[in-house]
Amino acid sequence: SARVSCSCCNFVNSTADPALNCCPTIGMSTFGIFLFVVVQRASVPWLLQRAKVDGAYPFSSNSVVVSVTFIEIILGVSIACFARGLHRGIVETLHPRELKKWFFLGLSQAVSDMLELYANKYLDASTYQVLLQSKLLVTALLMATVTKSGARQSSLEWLLLIALSLGLTTYSILSNGSGSFSGLGTVLALIKVLLSCTNAVFTEQILKQSDGTPVVHQIVHMKVFWCLWSVVCMAFLEGPAVYAPSRFFHGWGTPVLLVMATYVVKNWSGTFVLKRLDSLRKNIAEAFAMLMLYLLEISPFFGKKALEMPTLCVT
Repeated sequence: SARVSCSCCNFVNSTADPALNCCPTIGMSTFGIFLFVVVQRASVPWLLQRAKVDGAYPFSSNSVVVSVTFIEIILGVSIACFARGLHRGIVETLHPRELKKWFFLGLSQAVSDMLELYANKYLDASTYQVLLQSKLLVTALLMATVTKSGARQSSLEWLLLIALSLGLTTYSILSNGSGSFSGLGTVLALIKVLLSCTNAVFTEQILKQSDGTPVVHQIVHMKVFWCLWSVVCMAFLEGPAVYAPSRFFHGWGTPVLLVMATYVVKNWSGTFVLKRLDSLRKNIAEAFAMLMLYLLEISPFFGKKALEMPTLCVT
């Protein structure tokens, strides 16, 4: 009988029916993954805003980053052990040869995550999401000049990308309707954009260079140094005493757990998109998320904002 190999964990299915593969993502269309990323990306900044108390987080932003990466490692290793066996799963997910590929990229990813949380301290969700759209131009430039991958852009497409990025960034800087503009928040968000684009392009390159490696294993490979660098950054920013349980878990509650859950889903879905598509399309999905986020904010069920036509048109 025909044998089908799962592209996520390389589990070999003895039947030809892809629906019986061990990973639920197999058989999902590219459009379905794209749409899921759009919805999920909109939920992250929206939930971050809901986690604020009197305009500030009651918890340490860095504790969320460290905890999320640690949970992702445990989850990935557990899935690998379930599919490949305990010994083989641990050896393959924690192989030093694979881990060292992510040493420097892990630092950039850890800083990028922390910048996202710090930027959301000073900006509202929609302003932050607007600033993120400059990722389209930066990612296209990196793909054209550094990795030389993906589709080539025509002169008109470059002009449109530049106009879109500059227009959205200018709108964010000049808007003061809700008093949400912050110079520091804008700078943090733009640095986050540069790091995020660099991370996405080089992550895509590493993921696609190892086509035979299951994507669940690759997620663990990238998360090990991501987690270790997050631990180092948190100790540097807040002091070693921050790892005392009373400080590390201070202010935690249901909103923090929801934020952590959305980050886990965000990181995993983003990795699947990079594996199946490319970093530019991943950022296009995030651009569509801006519209969904604004609709959430003005909806009578979840939002508190009034409908503003200029903001809606820009979105």
